[in-house]
Order: sequence, then structure tokens, then C-alpha cells
Amino acid sequence: MSLPSDPSVFDILNLFRCQWFLSRDWLVSNVASAQWTDGLSIDWVEFPPAAHTYLVRCAIKLAPSVPTAKVKWVMFVFILEVLNGDGPVSSFFAPRRTRTPRKRRTCKPREGGDQPVSAMAVDAPPPVAPSQPDPPSPLSPGLVPGNGVPSLEEPAGDGFNVTSG
Repeated sequence: MSLPSDPSVFDILNLFRCQWFLSRDWLVSNVASAQWTDGLSIDWVEFPPAAHTYLVRCAIKLAPSVPTAKVKWVMFVFILEVLNGDGPVSSFFAPRRTRTPRKRRTCKPREGGDQPVSAMAVDAPPPVAPSQPDPPSPLSPGLVPGNGVPSLEEPAGDGFNVTSG
């Protein structure tokens, strides 16, 4: 966007709105003093000299052919717009939400047969191996494990004897 030979303040403000992306957070962190109106919008702001100089230089770079006093006046209005949330959308600094193509979910498997290959998920995780059987539960009190071979002291059966006592 270029400016006309004798730009109005609205031309310059439109240029700033289109080409100057100021972070509201940066502005707030560099404010030395600010005043609020009754409507809770900022109507005056002062910056430390280093931040002020930086902002003026950026504004002059955007409109080099315009007198500095005019650029500073429009810059002040633009900064108030940004601080009050009336300026350009802060989406420039927000993370961009890009739409990524997603694979469609596959249908539930049919009960009566295999699914056709086109209905299977191509990038599905590998099937899980059958789980190991649960380990035997701890012995109940009073049961003593046998060695699996019946002996005279140990009647044949499930391999456990009930202890007396």
C-alpha cells in the first residue's frame, strides 16, 4: 500500500492498520504511564524514551515522506487503538490454526464376516497380542502348596493340603 503525495491522517492510519503489527502485550509492558477515561478506555499513554524512540522510528519507516509531527500524531492514535482493542486483530501474534486433513474413521466391523480392504484403517495401530493369563491369586491362609506329585502325606487331588491347627 502506498500513500498519496499529500496523505491525510486517515490515509496514514489505514497504512498503519494494514502494515504495522504491534503486540498489545509489548505495548503494555513498556508503558510508563497511562490514563483511563470514564468508559474504561485508555486515552493517554507515555512510554520510556527508548520505547518511544523505537515506536517513532518504526512509524517513520512506514511513512518516510510524511512530516514527522504528522506521523507521530497518527502513531499515537494507532497505539491507543491497539491498547484499547480497537485496532487490527491481534491474530498476527496468535498461533495460527491450520486445518490439517484428517483420516475418516472406519466403520465398525461387520458381525458376519471380514471387512473389505477399503474399509480397513491404513494407519491403524498393530493388533495387540493376547494378554497373558492372570497370575494365580495369593494362597488363602491355611493352604500349603504341594509339589504336584502325590505322596503318602499328600492325598491326590488339587495339590493342596489343608493344614490343621
